[in-house]
Amino acid sequence: MACDTAVTRLAVVGPIASGKSTVLGLLRERGAATCSADELARELTAPGQPTLEAVLAEFGEAYRREDGSLDRRQLGELIFGSTEARERLEAILHPPILGRIETWLDALSERTNPPPVGAVEVLRLPHELRARELFDVVWLCRAPDGVRLSRLMARDGLSEAEARRRLEVQRSQEIDDCDPHVLLDTAGTPDEICAQVDRAWARL
Repeated sequence: MACDTAVTRLAVVGPIASGKSTVLGLLRERGAATCSADELARELTAPGQPTLEAVLAEFGEAYRREDGSLDRRQLGELIFGSTEARERLEAILHPPILGRIETWLDALSERTNPPPVGAVEVLRLPHELRARELFDVVWLCRAPDGVRLSRLMARDGLSEAEARRRLEVQRSQEIDDCDPHVLLDTAGTPDEICAQVDRAWARL
């Protein structure tokens, strides 16, 4: 029998390399159920998925790898070099990703022992798709460009020029415009980030 206990729906928002994954891991340790919009995008663009075929129909078979999977790195080079291409990709990916997120959040409350919080890591909450309405609470992760640049280069093996280009592309995406309840400074040490998460978690 399903429990009717309300699950707090939490969005962990922030630009690339702003520490969202770190925050999500800390939430998981504290008992939250977690998922990532990027992981959902990977599932939706796996071989055999209609979303993958929609992406390839839009951008071409050159972005299909020999094993049938999406060449994410090559496509990333395209979208981080063209706002128009990024917007075309988002128009394909955002609706099914948000649909998966909503289904996942709804299912949490149907569990016999639902978690107190369902937390989703996501780059931004598009206004045109009313994504903000899916969540009760929003945490926004922020770190200076220099910190994010270093993280991005180390994490993805990018040159400084490539990393700077990716940071610059996101300036126009209105990531901060999400009506956040909590601002997390993720530039500090792991202990400092953990302390902030603890305080925000207690408020939930």
